[in-house]
Amino acid sequence: MIRAIPTLRTTALTILSDREKGLSNAVDDLFPRAHRGFCAQHIAENVKSRYGGVASRQAFWKVAKARSIPAYNSALEELREISEGAFTYVKGIRPELYTRCMFPGPRFGCITSNIVESANALYLEERSLPVVEMISTIWHREMHR
Repeated sequence: MIRAIPTLRTTALTILSDREKGLSNAVDDLFPRAHRGFCAQHIAENVKSRYGGVASRQAFWKVAKARSIPAYNSALEELREISEGAFTYVKGIRPELYTRCMFPGPRFGCITSNIVESANALYLEERSLPVVEMISTIWHREMHR
């Protein structure tokens, strides 16, 4: 794919994942200059399921969406008050990988990979094709639409 679309090696490229280590390693190998981040939705779901439900999840979203470092620190303390376990879990994740205020690259306002999840469901059949054929098939499908 790199040879077919060489501009993917630019520094403006941002790749969000659900923290899958295999994908992260592949991204680092294939796109060494890309900004890599984690989907906050996946982290929020982990916080909810492991550390106390809705309140912990809502507090995590304040952390992830903080627009400044002081707001991030304040939100993190709110999370600690709700759940020490959730606080410890979130503190164990480098904030520049999921927070709005510390991410070093362009995220265009997105802190989740929800659009990708939707596209994955929409292009279920196309995902099994070879890369160039997949891109061509998706392009033709969208042009028809």
